[in-house]
Amino acid sequence: MIGIESTRDYSGVVYPPFSKIRRGDEIVYYAIRDCVILGVFRVTSDQQRFEDPKWGPVYAYRIAPIYLPPIGSALDFRQVVKNFKLDLIPSANKWPAYLRGHACRPLSDHDYELMKKRLIEGPGLVPLPMVKQV
Repeated sequence: MIGIESTRDYSGVVYPPFSKIRRGDEIVYYAIRDCVILGVFRVTSDQQRFEDPKWGPVYAYRIAPIYLPPIGSALDFRQVVKNFKLDLIPSANKWPAYLRGHACRPLSDHDYELMKKRLIEGPGLVPLPMVKQV
């Protein structure tokens, strides 16, 4: 699943870009703390609301893998930014600023295809980082 937490109960739109996701959409899953792409997934459900004992209200979608890196690896996003021109990141020197504060961002066809290809073939594949506990 992918989701976002909510510090309060929303009756309408949670986070506009996140709420625009629809069943059947394809997403590139980026793990922010490790700066890696873990795969391309298809959204298989509508948005759902859950009450989590630790996080409070959570809004999430179910996802299923479409394209995954070789077992035990992930795509290092920093290497993608350094070695390829992305529409999402106009200036490679300031790349973290373009992602900060965004739970999700729409991708151009160019960026989507580039990340999908790098995810499967490399270059930029690195050993899968250990999952960080929160």
